[in-house]
Amino acid sequence: MYTTSNQEQSLTGVNINIHFDSSVLYPTVDNNGIDYQFDTDIQGTSIVNETKDLYNDAQTDQYIQLVYSQLNSSFPGKDLPVEIPTVHFQTQEP
Repeated sequence: MYTTSNQEQSLTGVNINIHFDSSVLYPTVDNNGIDYQFDTDIQGTSIVNETKDLYNDAQTDQYIQLVYSQLNSSFPGKDLPVEIPTVHFQTQEP
């Protein structure tokens, strides 16, 4: 669920990093495991190798970078909280 401390609905967007241990989990479905909940002007995903331990957890070695952006500063443009996105993972076989 996405929200802001002041319930602001007119922002330029959000960048979300979803950290995971690729020896245990892998993203499923198209688009790096992401189902978008609604459309924005710019949206994208990528899987990034975590080389700087951004999450302060040595077990996480990758993250899904998710970007939502509205050119007219109307993100998310809905009452908060709002669900963005659905993420799908599968466990690795031992």
